[in-house]
Amino acid sequence: MKKILYNKINLLCFIWAVPTLHFALNPSYSLSSVPTWIALLLSIFLSLKNKIILPLSIPFIALLSPLAVNGKILNLLPSEFFLLGLFFVGILLFLLRRKTFITLLSGESYLIALLILVFTSYIASLQFQILFKSILSWIMIATVFCSTRVIIKSKENIDSYFFVIIVCTFYCSIITLVSFFNGIILSDFVESQIYSKQKMHHEDYLAFLRAGFFYTNIGYITAPAAIITLMRSINNYAIFNRLLYAVLFTFFIAILFLMVEKTGLVALSIALALLFIINYLTPRLKAKKSKLTKLIFVSTVPFFGYFVFALISTISNYDISAGGFSQRLCVFNSTLKVLVQYPLRFLFGFGPDSSNIINNRLTQSAKANCSGISEGAIDSGHMTFFFDYGLIFALIFIIFLIHCSYGIYKKIQISPDKKTLYAILLGITIYFNFAALTDVIGTSKVAWIISQFFAIIVISLTYNLNSSKSEMRKSVV
Repeated sequence: MKKILYNKINLLCFIWAVPTLHFALNPSYSLSSVPTWIALLLSIFLSLKNKIILPLSIPFIALLSPLAVNGKILNLLPSEFFLLGLFFVGILLFLLRRKTFITLLSGESYLIALLILVFTSYIASLQFQILFKSILSWIMIATVFCSTRVIIKSKENIDSYFFVIIVCTFYCSIITLVSFFNGIILSDFVESQIYSKQKMHHEDYLAFLRAGFFYTNIGYITAPAAIITLMRSINNYAIFNRLLYAVLFTFFIAILFLMVEKTGLVALSIALALLFIINYLTPRLKAKKSKLTKLIFVSTVPFFGYFVFALISTISNYDISAGGFSQRLCVFNSTLKVLVQYPLRFLFGFGPDSSNIINNRLTQSAKANCSGISEGAIDSGHMTFFFDYGLIFALIFIIFLIHCSYGIYKKIQISPDKKTLYAILLGITIYFNFAALTDVIGTSKVAWIISQFFAIIVISLTYNLNSSKSEMRKSVV
């Protein structure tokens, strides 16, 4: 059974390699959507054969669906079409269940409170038509979370999900590289009008050297993939696998540098450093000296890379300095000034995604930098949550992340046999916490994968995970 599952997972990865390869060989804005739609249909077919494939296919569907932008059905991308069907099927199955009582997992009460506050913010905003799309995005996020939470039940399933994240991130990185060297701006790729899409030339690279992806916050996926590959490289006994994961880790770090993900690199460095400290201070987890030495060495890669690219910036227009941080602090100050003027908004926000969707005097004032010029976004997950959903939402989100971090740390202490799994989850949680300081999380397709990580975390906190679902039992911690 395990071999059959692995074969289907490998088949799933191969299916989504086709649209990726199609773009790599034919990089253009007029790309055919047929390979992506076929990949979606085959993913659905595999999910019907084995339900565990459903949550494993979501990263591919979410992140690679923009490749089908030229062939939308009912003006929907494959990802949106898929989630719409999944939502209605999920509602139908829930209503047909004899047992409708739901047992909350550890930390889920915080997430339910967040969802309630989202709808409260929407109602209080009085911008029902303008912000309706954001509510739909939150319903999609909740659907992805619930499907992952219901289906993933064992350590084996989680390991399979981590493998899929690595492969999917690799595909996304290939698309990023190909588009970069062919002058294609992926943020323009999803534009409906072909004439509004820009084409960069060699001289443009000299003026602005920065790669991109369909979604600007892709660092929330690339960095966790780097954490997964690093931990697997350190804890894998096969030399080939160890080298393969080490190469992938280096590749993902290079992609973060190429995308000038300064916040992602700093947050990743902090997460890796804290993982090392926790590993060193936990007596039952002290590994062999060679492994600790490798961890110290690999953890210095982002810092070493930073100085290398800082050197490059002195001879080119590539900029990875921290100069923009002071501007972000000014934006945060502007956001607070706007919020304190409106007590109700201070508590419940201006509405879901209002900082990005609504363009009026208040939102422009909230995004003013040190020069008084309005930035494109508040550029902070925590501060954006504060502005859009209010103080209560922002605090509960931080409390949830702290709850997850502490719970996983306790799991590491009592379950050294699963240290790799829990170390990965802890590293990802720490990364989310620090990256959200100056990077927007938003409600894009990237948030779908973040919600899957949260689902896996609450599952891991609640249960003592074993190799199969039948061995799964409630944790006493």
